Amino acid sequence: MNSTLDGNQSSHPFCLLTFGNLETVDFCLLEVLIIVFLTVLIISGNIIVIFVFHCAPLLNHHTTSYFIQTMAYADLLVGVSCLVPSLSLLHYPLPVEESLTCQVFGFVVSVLKSVSMASLACISIDRYIAITKPLTYNTLVTPWRLRVCIFLIWLYSTLVFLPSFFHWGKPGYHGDVFQWCAESWHTDPYFTLFIVVMLYAPAALIVCFTYFNIFRICQQHTKEISERQARFSSQSGETGEESPQDSAITRDINRTFPAHDYFKDTGGDGQDSLYKICKAYSVYDEEIGYCQGQSFLAAVLLLHMPEEQAFSVLVKIMFDYGLRELFKQNFEDLHCKFYQLERLMQEYIPDLYNHFLDISLEAHMYASQWFLTLFTAKFPLYMVFHIIDLLLCEGISVIFNVALGLLKTSKDDLLLTDFEGALKFFRVQLPKRYRSEENAKKLMELACSMKISQKKLKKYEKEYHTMREQQAQQEDPIERFERENRRLQEANMRLEQENDDLAHELVTSKIALRKDLDNAEEKADALNKELLMTKQKLIDAEEEKRRLEDESAQLKEMCRRELDKAESEIRKNSSIIGDYKQICSQLSERLEKQQTANKVEIEKIRQKVDDCERCRGFFNKEGRIKGMSSAKEVLDEDTDEEKETLKNQLREMELELAQTKLQLVEAECKIQDLEHHLGLALNEVQAAKKTWFNRTLSSIKTATGVQGKETC
Repeated sequence: MNSTLDGNQSSHPFCLLTFGNLETVDFCLLEVLIIVFLTVLIISGNIIVIFVFHCAPLLNHHTTSYFIQTMAYADLLVGVSCLVPSLSLLHYPLPVEESLTCQVFGFVVSVLKSVSMASLACISIDRYIAITKPLTYNTLVTPWRLRVCIFLIWLYSTLVFLPSFFHWGKPGYHGDVFQWCAESWHTDPYFTLFIVVMLYAPAALIVCFTYFNIFRICQQHTKEISERQARFSSQSGETGEESPQDSAITRDINRTFPAHDYFKDTGGDGQDSLYKICKAYSVYDEEIGYCQGQSFLAAVLLLHMPEEQAFSVLVKIMFDYGLRELFKQNFEDLHCKFYQLERLMQEYIPDLYNHFLDISLEAHMYASQWFLTLFTAKFPLYMVFHIIDLLLCEGISVIFNVALGLLKTSKDDLLLTDFEGALKFFRVQLPKRYRSEENAKKLMELACSMKISQKKLKKYEKEYHTMREQQAQQEDPIERFERENRRLQEANMRLEQENDDLAHELVTSKIALRKDLDNAEEKADALNKELLMTKQKLIDAEEEKRRLEDESAQLKEMCRRELDKAESEIRKNSSIIGDYKQICSQLSERLEKQQTANKVEIEKIRQKVDDCERCRGFFNKEGRIKGMSSAKEVLDEDTDEEKETLKNQLREMELELAQTKLQLVEAECKIQDLEHHLGLALNEVQAAKKTWFNRTLSSIKTATGVQGKETC
């Protein structure tokens, strides 16, 4: 490195890149810039990764995120650690001696880099398990196992590089920015080989192996799908090649999910696609051809994918998953499956196994369709979809899990049945029980929780073949053929019975569908008639509404005129009353003034009479003239006449005022009557509107709701 520095260079700082040392500055400018630039990139990039994982909680649901975050934290610590050599290159004083700083820095950076590489290898293993073991992935890769794995990664990386502190050698060139590391701490080839063998080589091999196998699996699947799609295109019946089982295929197509919308129409798209797939497979697999029940499996696949993909998956299930082996050699492998199921029953459900022995109920009497059609012929589709998913992930042994789950959940009912009752239960009551999605979900959970090892199945298979060999050696050929003949007759009778049951279900379902269709048509006609009547009622209601609105407008106009007339009369009467009051007030003022003036005049005359001695004798103390009664009477008569005249005028004015008040009261009463009639008329109009409008709306809503329900 820089071990050959001359004495005249000792004044300059130690720099790995000597051309980065400038005379004008006293530090390694180029190295500082490179380290700072890389540090900023490392820190910022990993902070963004950590921030994304913390702000997106859904990412933490994936187990791979544990290793990605471990890599991010390790790389972040690498970036932070790179600040230490930056201080050294800038010639800042370090708190400890340079040799210890160099060793610690090299050890920490090496451990962090190894943790990052080991996490990358763990990510590749995690993806490989997810692709090859998708169903058991969640049970194999659990959060606590991941935490233990991450802890072991840190511990293993620390232990691998720990011998560097005991002078085994330098773990890498990370600390060579320090002069002591570059000149005094030398690399040991054996220690380097130890690190490569213990850490870097296994990690690289694991990454290459896993991703190579993932690529190979994907390439193989793509090739198989392309080949099977090409075969299907040439064998789907479009080329005119005949199938020996064409009549059986045509017969079974009409019996496959007859109540499903996609397959119920004769000659429809569903039945046409199903016919092509079954015919193509019968031509493709000449040894097996078409077997009864394959149409149900093909129909289930058609509900999820196009024809070419459905054919490819069907071929995959038949060949790679071993389903076609059940149809070979006179169903010999199928009877082996029956034996394995009975042995599993003897282990998991011994009381039910003993009950079946007592009533002479064998597995082939109730479980043949379970294996041959993968539960597709009798059970609801949402349950069948789960079973097919399990089959594709785990293999054909899943049938045993589901079969044991069915028997275990139905054990109490089956223990109470006899031979005929058990067969009827398997044929009718058992499929009905799982029409509830909740029951089907519980069954799937029970089936997945049951652990059936392949080793145990292999053991039972070996027992079956050994038993068959012993029977073949001990049994007379004629008896064996007779027993086989009886078994085939029983199987034939059972299949004929199932065929009759399917035909009966088909006819019943068609009759029920026709009846439902007729009822729907009748209801549609009734609803159309009711809709027409409702429309007519709505038209009549609108006409009645317009008529009532016209009458209301006329009534309002009449009321307005009467109200204006009454208001004019009120104003006129008010003016008359005002004039009358003014006249009365004027007359009262004049009368008061006249009385006051008369009193003053009388007092003056009385004063003068009292002052005159000669006149005093003619008047008494009351001011009256003595001895002149006649004059007094005349004067009284004049006064009475004037008073009477005033009283008459007053009575006339009071009478006129009373008449005016009476007219005012009559006008107010008339206005109140008109307002009352107006209110009644408005209420009648509003009630008529609400009655007809609400009744019309209710009829329309009712008719629309009933029609929507019938359509659904």
